[in-house]
Amino acid sequence: MDLLVENARGYFDLARVPANARELYPLQKADAASLPSTVSGGERSLLPWKGLPSVGKRIVSQATPRDRIRQVTGEQAKDPIRAYASIEHAASPSERAALLVAELERLGAFDRKLLAFVLPIAPGTVPRPLVGGLEYLMGGDVAIGMAQYATRGALGSVHKVPEAAELTREVIRLVNHTFAEREARGLANPEFRLYSVSLGAWSSQDAFLPPRKEQKVNPMRLATEPASELHTDGNMWFGRPGPSKLHKLASRAASREDYSEFDSVDSLRDSGSSVHSVSVALPNDLVPKLNVLRRPDNAAEGERFIPLVTFLSQVRHVPAMAKFHPARYVDGGNSHDYRGLYVDAVSIGLGTGHSQRELAAIREQVKLEELVYGTQGQERRAAAKK
Repeated sequence: MDLLVENARGYFDLARVPANARELYPLQKADAASLPSTVSGGERSLLPWKGLPSVGKRIVSQATPRDRIRQVTGEQAKDPIRAYASIEHAASPSERAALLVAELERLGAFDRKLLAFVLPIAPGTVPRPLVGGLEYLMGGDVAIGMAQYATRGALGSVHKVPEAAELTREVIRLVNHTFAEREARGLANPEFRLYSVSLGAWSSQDAFLPPRKEQKVNPMRLATEPASELHTDGNMWFGRPGPSKLHKLASRAASREDYSEFDSVDSLRDSGSSVHSVSVALPNDLVPKLNVLRRPDNAAEGERFIPLVTFLSQVRHVPAMAKFHPARYVDGGNSHDYRGLYVDAVSIGLGTGHSQRELAAIREQVKLEELVYGTQGQERRAAAKK
């Protein structure tokens, strides 16, 4: 049986899977010459193809073409911009950030409606439904910058969190600097937002921590004012790990205007708030509950907690939770799999105004792409073992 059909059976409408799906959605471009001009890695790129890890090559190759966006949304569209900076491109976080922002500027990112920075999941993976969903929701009028900070999986990269936070801060500073220069020339700037998942969310959140000496006095000093050196128009984090310090500080703050955590898309939608920084942590996701010594504040009522013992019991399940089947995810998300809620959550955060019918069409398309790309990844790994 064809693996694509086998993966889809029972989880996806087989009638919606094109016979030539693999040709329509190639896992990766063959080389730099075959890349579209709106992504990094091309012949004139500041972030060369040869320096990209396999995950980076795939993510720039899979930028959603405008014709496909138009077919799904029924509206005019642009070819989205994607740029990916790897550790191979620059060893230091500051140099990597500088190359990424320079490449985004070269590609015309600052003339788009939305500029998004997505800090990957270790070892550099970017969730396809997140970036693909952004492109459909924005009609392609979006530029997405991504930067690698680790070469190992999440459990082997926890020590990289400070470096990843530094990388995030530097990207924000450089974008803000470019915004100021453009404003001085009378040019309009795009919205600037951050999106991250899991270890990337923890790292991204740490970028906004106030100086240690101020944390007791002013525990939530998120940089939301336009004059701040760390200004964004919004941040959205999914499945942030329990040790996230920003979350702990926010839970002690008198005001929660800057940061709120939600346990579902419905609670986010029903809040009716315009919170600057949103964290989504599903109730059955163990990762946001990981804590070595203290009972997490998002633990269910009556849920047993024994210092260290509970942590060791939970952390052994994390690797299995991070292995996602190409098509087997549900709308609204489940456990540490947030693929089924990216489209709706991002739409709410951006205030795109899409109808439920329009969102359903985008969700189905994003799921189809995840099915095809994910299946091809399985096939490639199986072939490599032979």
